[in-house]
Amino acid sequence: MLAYFNAIHQEGQQKIVLKGTFNEKMDNEKPDIFFQERVPKEDYFSPQRMYMNVEWQGQEFTISLQLDKWKEKLGQNQIWDCYISYGERREKIQTDFKESIRMKHTPHIFYTAKPYVTKDQTLAISVKAGKLSALVTDTQIENQKLTLGFTIADDFYKKISNANQPVELELTFKKRIQADLDDHQDEKSFSFQQTDHQKLTSKVDLSTFIAGKTLAPMTRWDLFVTVKNNTGQTVTEHVDIDPDNDIFNQAFNLSSHLSARFVYDEQEAFSLSITTDKEPVTIQHLRVNEQNVSIEGKADNLIVDEAVLKKESAFANAERTATVMKLPVTEKDGTFNVTLSLEQFVQHHHIDDKDLFFINMKFREKQAKVKMNLPIYLDKSVKLSKKPIRVTNKYQVRLIRDGSNKLQFRSRIRTQEPDNHSLKVAVSGSCFSRLGFGSRDYYNPDYKNKYEVVYTQFHSSIISKMGKPVKFPEEKFTGMHPTFIDNVRSDFEKDFFKNLKQAKPDFLILDFYVDGSKDVLLFDDKHMITANYMLRKNHNYLHEIEPKVTVLNQKNIESYLEYWHKAIKKFCKKLVKYVPEERIILQKVRKAEGYHTKDGGFRKFKNQTYIQRSNYLFEYMENYFLNLLPNVKTIDLNDRAFYSHYKHPGSVTPDHYETNYYKEYMDRVDENVLRYFIQNPAYLKKRKVKKAK
Repeated sequence: MLAYFNAIHQEGQQKIVLKGTFNEKMDNEKPDIFFQERVPKEDYFSPQRMYMNVEWQGQEFTISLQLDKWKEKLGQNQIWDCYISYGERREKIQTDFKESIRMKHTPHIFYTAKPYVTKDQTLAISVKAGKLSALVTDTQIENQKLTLGFTIADDFYKKISNANQPVELELTFKKRIQADLDDHQDEKSFSFQQTDHQKLTSKVDLSTFIAGKTLAPMTRWDLFVTVKNNTGQTVTEHVDIDPDNDIFNQAFNLSSHLSARFVYDEQEAFSLSITTDKEPVTIQHLRVNEQNVSIEGKADNLIVDEAVLKKESAFANAERTATVMKLPVTEKDGTFNVTLSLEQFVQHHHIDDKDLFFINMKFREKQAKVKMNLPIYLDKSVKLSKKPIRVTNKYQVRLIRDGSNKLQFRSRIRTQEPDNHSLKVAVSGSCFSRLGFGSRDYYNPDYKNKYEVVYTQFHSSIISKMGKPVKFPEEKFTGMHPTFIDNVRSDFEKDFFKNLKQAKPDFLILDFYVDGSKDVLLFDDKHMITANYMLRKNHNYLHEIEPKVTVLNQKNIESYLEYWHKAIKKFCKKLVKYVPEERIILQKVRKAEGYHTKDGGFRKFKNQTYIQRSNYLFEYMENYFLNLLPNVKTIDLNDRAFYSHYKHPGSVTPDHYETNYYKEYMDRVDENVLRYFIQNPAYLKKRKVKKAK
């Protein structure tokens, strides 16, 4: 700490005296003491400084603040911090006042200044503007001419009325950068006439808000009262108004396509909102093929200047949206034609999956000479196909009608068919591991850009896999879905390792869902099948074999695990002959306890005992397996709170999760694959050589 203040007192109306001590040794050069304007972190500009005349007596110093000499530098709502600078060191001066500070000064008719101790125990001066308290008291409207009556605070009115220098009051409209952002970029001012003591009137011509401008579909102008003196200093304050004032019930026609009304938002800002007609420009006819989208529309009393394709903003009412490309446009007798070349669009511009675009046009009104930037809307008679347009092998585009009837274009990166560079993946398990490789939007529609699923073994337990083949009675399963039949057949015939050898996957993903949640039917100690949900759909067959089988039930955990332990040891010993441990990924699964409902609520599943028992077995089996094969990679999504969801394409069950589960699952697959390639860089090269041969 270079220095500290130990005393403060006031001398006269505008003078503050501060005494302090310097803690370091001084040479011939004395420290500088100054007050510096505190600037917001969000913006950059050079802060003002006020250097002090300092009286030194050894290590002790005294400074006098003549606040009335600061008045040319004072601004609205400033804070000035006191600094000391010595050599290369600069820091705020600490305080050690024994008395509390109760001083308040008026160095300027607009402002009051008050010294105070900050939370860091440094000295600062707070400058605040006097409160105008400008209030709209009455309104008069005639065509586009508006007269607003105001009052301002009595004490502020007295200050400016008794001032030795002239003061000017203005009603100021400040235009927002866009309708839902509070920053401003333009302003218009209207003078006041005094009608009575502290009562003022301002006349506003609303047509000035559209003249010579290029307007967006919506613009907002916030109302302020500004007080100026002849040195350029100002006080600016939002105008207040009664929210029930009749002015909010009136609309003003500014032109054939533009109207205005006053609004009062949740931030209590009184604003003028200027909007275009809901659908001033409509598309009457639409022709689409793989090369072009051709649009014919009507623009009554408007002249067409330009048409561009723009990228949709995530912000509502965004005035600034990136232009992607200019479009050819013609116009005759109020009818315009625009053509969008889809091939040019997707080949020459950056496009991400599910980007939104729209056509924006620049128009001029014939009578009012107003320019407008407007999107184009679809007439209700125009029908859009839900089928996407395939533009190239990589991209497709779909035409969309949004909630306001605006025409939008949604891009999609088409799923690529697997090629020689795709990684081959085999899956042995359940929906938890298999559905992540699904092409629906709910799952991972672009997974084929990276992976080719070369083999899936579905709902077959380890106990069944390691048993002897059981003759598959195909005649008993006629009428079932062919995929179901193939899955059941595979469980009977025990062809897992045969298929795995033929598939030669780069990675195998497996889970123990079936092992931890489904029973096994034993014909004898060597021949068994899995009682999965597909088999259980065939009630006739189950009834027929009932006398011939023993049910290995999971409720009897000890007996069930006795079989499972023997099977998993054999399984692991054989598995690594086909896929090395480092390229096996274990998906740790858990049944969901509940689901998200359509009304936004959450509900638990009824069969909680079964869910908890299964989850208990899953955990045990996963850990047992990892002890046998410690170099296996894992995916564990149980560190996240995922649940089932009413929108799941396969219905709401404890085994079907919300969409984010499958997205996260794919991210974890990618992480494991990437980690393997980083640790084994030669594998890809070796794999390519094999393919080349």
